[in-house]
Amino acid sequence: MWRWFRWVLIVGILVIVIIAIVVLSKNEDNTESSKSAAENQTSNETYWRQTEDGWEAFGTPPACPESLVLSIADISKATSVLYPGQMRSVGYEPTAGFRFDNSKNNEAQVKAPLDGEIIQAARFYEKGQIQYVFDILSPCGIMNRFDHLLEIPLNLQTMADKLPAPKEGDTRSNSINPPVKVAKGDIIATAVGNTNNTYISWTVFDFRKKNKSSEDKSWAAEHQILYHYAICPFQYMTDEDQTKVKSLPPTDSTSGSKSDFCNGIWP
Repeated sequence: MWRWFRWVLIVGILVIVIIAIVVLSKNEDNTESSKSAAENQTSNETYWRQTEDGWEAFGTPPACPESLVLSIADISKATSVLYPGQMRSVGYEPTAGFRFDNSKNNEAQVKAPLDGEIIQAARFYEKGQIQYVFDILSPCGIMNRFDHLLEIPLNLQTMADKLPAPKEGDTRSNSINPPVKVAKGDIIATAVGNTNNTYISWTVFDFRKKNKSSEDKSWAAEHQILYHYAICPFQYMTDEDQTKVKSLPPTDSTSGSKSDFCNGIWP
């Protein structure tokens, strides 16, 4: 009788131990799962979102640097400047940029001007060459868009290879999830433009406030909401770069230095 009772006791203790191990294991799995979910939520969190009326902040975005400086390339090698917010042969463009006519093999190093995340990207063919577009959004609300990137670093190439197959002239952007972090000064391209046509295409948007042009109701009605946040990036370049930009001839032969975003603000 005692022997039978002892075996029952031992079996009972073993069952209790096994149940305890299973319960603890599940709790650990749930904890890790919750922790992982929280980490993903944090890493994907952004302070800015698009609405029907434009962009707005939620939460408390960090402030932009008091002395905002945007440096994207060696402007001393530029041969002409493209002013943002003007009519061109292809229609209205909010894009600024620089030509580098003395560059060989489209070489021009482009760097991220601020810490941020690539939230959207595109790849498309132009005259048979793949071009890349990156939208880099900084936490404080500044978004830098670089278009016509020709050669990009390996880490960004890995991201770009996951985009839809490129088509001629199809510049539609796709969301990057999770966003790819970039730091100020990181190289985002080593060559730009296409064969015998070396240029940087650069547009800056400030989601903290709509631009002055958008205060004109007729202008605002004619242009997509994103353009309401486009700014003149030249005013935020280094003094040396600003002096160089002022000395450059305008790239566009039709609109010249006319700019909806720079005229009256810069220089």
